[in-house]
Order: sequence, then C-alpha cells, then structure tokens
Amino acid sequence: MRNNEVDKAVYHLWKATKLNPHSLELRLALASAILLLEYEKIDDPKIQEDLKEASEMVSEVLWEEPNNVEGLIVQGRILEKQGKGVEAASKYEKVISIDSKNSEAYFHLGQLFKR
Repeated sequence: MRNNEVDKAVYHLWKATKLNPHSLELRLALASAILLLEYEKIDDPKIQEDLKEASEMVSEVLWEEPNNVEGLIVQGRILEKQGKGVEAASKYEKVISIDSKNSEAYFHLGQLFKR
C-alpha cells in the first residue's frame, strides 16, 4: 500500500473506531494500519505518539482477550518499532506457546535475533 493509501486507511479506521469503540477487530485493524505509516525518522514525535496510541488500543484488546494471537503479534511489532526488542520477543514467545505452528510469530522472533 502506498503511504497515501495507508493514510486514508488510518483515517477511515479511526472514524470507524470512534463510531464503534468496543470493536476489538477495529482496534487491531487501526493499530496494524498505524504500523504501516512511513515517517522520515523513527524518533519523530508524531510516530512516537502514533505508536503509543496503537499500543494503547492493542492493550485494551489484550486486556479483554489476553491470548488474542493477532493482538500479541501487533503489540510485538509496535514494541519492535519502539526499540523494545526484549519485550517484543516475549509477545512472540507467548504466541508460540498458544499456537506452536504460528509462522508469523517465528518470523518476527527470527527478525529480532538477526539484528
């Protein structure tokens, strides 16, 4: 997706989340879309604000569904972007403990160890 399309996706998912704030699916979709946004610098205050917001949304999902595999993976990806590799690894390891055949969790865990 080009960045302009991602911006539009974030905008529409944000609106949908405001209209239906209890939807776990919408919160995860919005947090995932925020991860796709491109920024000039990772330390840009805007990206830090967006990542914090995305993390809060996913935390709400995980509060209600602590073993939500998609939520754990998205939270791990957010933590990676925030430079918190150890915490991200623990999210991926939890996914693997829930679903030992989850290739996405193994992929992200492998990417962490590559660095």
